[in-house]
Order: sequence, then structure tokens, then C-alpha cells
Amino acid sequence: MVMQRISGTDGLGPTEFTFQDMKNLMFSDIQYGASLIKPQLVSMCRSLPGGLAPTAAGTIAVGDSCRVLAAWNGRENPDARGAVLFRAFGENALSLPNGPWSHPFRAASPVTTPYGLDTASKQVQRSFGDGLAALKAAHLPYNVALGTVQYVVRDGRKISLPGGPGDPDGEFDAINEDAVQNPGKDPSSGSSYIQAVTWKSGDSCPEASMLLTYSESANPASPDYADQTELFSRRKWMTAYFCPDQVAAHAVSTTVLRGR
Repeated sequence: MVMQRISGTDGLGPTEFTFQDMKNLMFSDIQYGASLIKPQLVSMCRSLPGGLAPTAAGTIAVGDSCRVLAAWNGRENPDARGAVLFRAFGENALSLPNGPWSHPFRAASPVTTPYGLDTASKQVQRSFGDGLAALKAAHLPYNVALGTVQYVVRDGRKISLPGGPGDPDGEFDAINEDAVQNPGKDPSSGSSYIQAVTWKSGDSCPEASMLLTYSESANPASPDYADQTELFSRRKWMTAYFCPDQVAAHAVSTTVLRGR
């Protein structure tokens, strides 16, 4: 996605990173792994004999999983259907000794490799079947929406989270949480303090948008307990004020401390 921005082939205008481009990239929630292999995964799914995928315990019916993956747009938005299914497969496949790739990583081509899915590999096929089995064991349909399982609970309310595992899945908006096995668990790592900053020509004061994804306060009685988490869920930003004039213009209160 970065290379597409640099080359100007992403449909977002001239070949540069604007302030808005950076904010859009943060919340694009593109699953990079899916951009490399999703078409081949759909083809493999549709070609499995008898509509059965191999698993560690035998086989499992692919059901509507091929259609779900084909319809998924490759993004990990809270309402995305197919993101959880792809993740269940992808994390199995990425743990294979040599990975799932038809074209593995080459040091001479670090930006464009690896790519492609080795659909003839029995291990890759089993990674898919085991992913389906994991969803079935968790009583989740193949088209479960990401926000159904990827959320945090604040004041008894579920707040769905965008994004997904950053490494090795390739999600820029990293949310490292086992959403299938532990839905609703706070992420162990990932996007925490995020910001985009720019300077306008001739202005020494920065223009900045920011967000503390887990919110500022751990006190449930505080108005700052879940406010920024709610914004993160809706992929909204707060404005950060750095310069004295900005701070003074937006001050809520002022406290003066004097020594005795």
C-alpha cells in the first residue's frame, strides 16, 4: 500500500503523502497478507475435492467460506465479514516452516517478495481447514463480522476495534488480540498512541491529529475513561495543540502552582 502511494497507483492523487493521506492510511485497515494471496486462496477453496478441506482431525466442509472470502474487501474494519476467517487461515499458514508462499522471500527483492499462495501444498490446505475448524469450535459462522469478536468492554459496553495483527499479518493499524479464542480481551500490543503531523509553509506551529486508543484514564468514573477508544472505534481523530497560542485558545481550565 505504501508502494502504491509512492507510485500514485492507489487512486488517491499525486505521488506524495499529504496530512490526510497519512490519516487515511492509518485507518485504511488493509490486510496486507490478503492483498498478496486472497485471489489464490479463494481459488483453492473452490477447488477442494468434494468441498472438503483437510484438517488435523480429518476434513471439514468449506460451506460458504469461499463466497465469504471472495466478497471480503481485504480490510479489517469492524463490520468486515471475511476478515476473521482469513485471519484464522493466515496465522496457521504463516506459522508453517517455509510459509505458505509460492514465491518465497528473496533478499535481492525485499519489497516485492514473498508473494503468491502455494495452493498445491497439503500444509497450506490444512491450514485453511484448521482455520475453519477453529471458527466452528468457537461457534462462529464463517462470515462473522470482525467487530463481533474484536472489541473491548468499557462500562459494560462493547466497543469494537478496527485493525488486526501487525506482525506477521501485515496490518498497519496493529491490534494484537486473539479475537477467536479470547473475544473482548484488551489487545496485548499494537496501536496505542497514534498521530499524524504536518507543517504548513511559513508556519512554525505544527498541525497534528492524535489519538490514545485505550483512552487516558483507567478510572471508570472519569469522562476520559473510554472517550478516545470510542473515537478509535469510529476511526475519528482528536486535534493536538502544541504551540502556546493554540493551547491558550483551547484551554479548558488553568491551574497555577506556586512554591511556598
